[in-house]
Amino acid sequence: MRLAGATTVSQLTMTLYLLTESQRKLCSPTTRHASTASFTDVLDWIADAEKIVPKDNLFDLLTLKLTQRKAITYITKLLTDDRFCSENAAFTHRFFNRLIKSVVSIIANLTHRA
Repeated sequence: MRLAGATTVSQLTMTLYLLTESQRKLCSPTTRHASTASFTDVLDWIADAEKIVPKDNLFDLLTLKLTQRKAITYITKLLTDDRFCSENAAFTHRFFNRLIKSVVSIIANLTHRA
């Protein structure tokens, strides 16, 4: 398969993907419950984004499906493996908390515009 021309990804799709990746880095034994709740919010936003993104924008739709799959896989690991989060505890939480708040604000603004 050959793509014609440049391929772009929307700001909403990229934001959701980056938010998911950032939240995966935040997990620690003390934040397991909050991580699960955050990922369920992201899954809701992905469902909303899939309604907004034009059906002919294949790259955005595939990126949203990838992001959804990563979030579901991560939630499953959080709920089934007690040692899962302990591997990620070394990351700097303050930086990622600020990043997530910024990204959530961007998503809220993008979804309200549509």
